[in-house]
Amino acid sequence: MGALSAALTNFIDYAGLFPPAGLDLQTTVSNVERYTRSAENWLLGRCVVPYARLPELEATLGASMLPGRAWTVAALVGPTDALEQVTATIERFHSSSGAAGVTVTAVEAALPVPAAAAALAAAIPGTLERFVEVPLDATRDTWLDAIAAAGCSAKVRTGGLTEDRFPSSDALAAVLGACAARDLPLKATAGLHHAIRNAYRLTYEPGTPSGVMHGFANLLVAALLVRTRAGDEADARRALDTCDSKRFTMDKNTLSWEGHSFTAAACADTRAHLLRSVGSCSFEEPIADLRSLGWL
Repeated sequence: MGALSAALTNFIDYAGLFPPAGLDLQTTVSNVERYTRSAENWLLGRCVVPYARLPELEATLGASMLPGRAWTVAALVGPTDALEQVTATIERFHSSSGAAGVTVTAVEAALPVPAAAAALAAAIPGTLERFVEVPLDATRDTWLDAIAAAGCSAKVRTGGLTEDRFPSSDALAAVLGACAARDLPLKATAGLHHAIRNAYRLTYEPGTPSGVMHGFANLLVAALLVRTRAGDEADARRALDTCDSKRFTMDKNTLSWEGHSFTAAACADTRAHLLRSVGSCSFEEPIADLRSLGWL
């Protein structure tokens, strides 16, 4: 396995249902079907679908019954959803002939309080990855401790539809360090349509304002620095702040940034133990960026 494959296999969770894309379910499913048949299908992670919409997803899949389906879903659980009903709903989805080939492999939860992580772990079997959203504020460590104790993983938001929803590079570097110290994997989502940090339009509407978005390649390098101890949080912050794409290079054997080179083994280890995936409402924009970098 080369560095590119180790770094990016199943890396991009597709969240087309959510803003700024905000697609309908049929279009989202059609897109996933197309992506799974593309040359870039190895980059595709899970399709993110609200838990409450699993019956609708089942009906949408059953209406077409395409042969050879093989893709995965992350079910998004809200703070008011009844945790004790989630597993049964997922099991019903899996038992449906219409949903054959589509498997829920993760649950992502926004919970009301840190202590609810234990209830989530009790309600959802460990055969599913269980991600709990963590606020990047003064309560962060309380959440991380509760999530680690429950045997779950963390989820952080890295953007939104307005500039104030984008956390600072300091906050992201710090949460990477805090997760690494706890051997706690995390997923990052929102505002990660692009590989390299830069100013982009925050929505797809013409004339809407732009803002500086974090890059998923920046985030990956920051995670590698922290996980491998090749750098500290200050180095991770500099990697997150880098806007010059020429400072990132990828060849068959290594991913490099400013004199730091990471092997395929380091990339695989970091993906397994720290940065599990990133969520994006677009799959095509990340692919276009990777092509422009010469990585694809």
